Amino acid sequence: MSTSHSLDRRAFLRQGACMALKTTGLLATLANLRLIGGTLASDSAIAGTHAAAADDYRALVCVFLYGGNDANNLLIPTDDTNLPLYQRARAELALDPTTLLPLTMPGGGAYALHPSAVEMADLFNKGRLSFLANVGNLVAPVTRKDYVQGTAALPYQLFSHADQAMQWQTSRPDTAMETSGWGGRIADLLQAMNATSKVSICISLGGTNTFQNGRETFQLQLSTSGPVSINTVQSASAEATRKRVLKGLLEMERQNLFEQGYSDVNKRSMENYTRISGALDNVPVPPGFLDNSFSRQLRLIARMIKAGPALGIRRQIFFASLGGWDNHDQQLTAQAANLT
Repeated sequence: MSTSHSLDRRAFLRQGACMALKTTGLLATLANLRLIGGTLASDSAIAGTHAAAADDYRALVCVFLYGGNDANNLLIPTDDTNLPLYQRARAELALDPTTLLPLTMPGGGAYALHPSAVEMADLFNKGRLSFLANVGNLVAPVTRKDYVQGTAALPYQLFSHADQAMQWQTSRPDTAMETSGWGGRIADLLQAMNATSKVSICISLGGTNTFQNGRETFQLQLSTSGPVSINTVQSASAEATRKRVLKGLLEMERQNLFEQGYSDVNKRSMENYTRISGALDNVPVPPGFLDNSFSRQLRLIARMIKAGPALGIRRQIFFASLGGWDNHDQQLTAQAANLT
């Protein structure tokens, strides 16, 4: 997602949607990111060259829909050949074609969006949004015959929501053993671009996730109001002596790895609280965001993007989440509300 540093709600959505990916480049990149045993030398060289040349700011914002959006009822073919195929395949789930939002297709073809996706249709028709269609969890090409006969290579635990969600975040549908996400592995390659910053390249507003786990990168979780402080230590009423004593304890070198890890996490938390709070103090709350959990996540992300230069950040990866997409027999009504 290409971003500037002045964002209201409409600008945030517009710019967040403006990320077009060339299929060949995407597939090549994902193929490299699947590697488990470290980073390719060629990838490191490419990342280093890019880091030396780039002096702008870019952010990738991942919005994860827990439960899974029914994409077949989001983007619908409406030409005379494919619309009947869609209606036959979807049966009672097929949408009324007269209610769909038509799209202006620069390359030809006839497609429309779900009637609740009004803003998305507007962005697409203005050339500010792209779809990467026909993607999903796939180990190898599969035919119905292969599947029925049990000879197909299938994603691990196919039809398990938890496992499929994990595979979307790791880009590894062939195993349950991968613990790093493709966002985290990208962050590993881009760390050098944030050399002057002490803030993690991966910021989560949507809780703990695998997507941002790198082999060298850790994710920093924020609340929708900003960084989380340690109670009684960084509150306004905290005593200077208490802060000094705790900092001294955390600075002590420990032989026990668990104790050292615990100290490191708390020390990093205190340092990040000071850095990020100070940067956000100079960033006003942008107007136009609704007062719900998901909107508050995006609002804080917008503020963090604008605070990027003050934090010495040039590349960032954000994670936001929205639940409630596992709809079963409430699919038609629930998806309409979710998309709205």
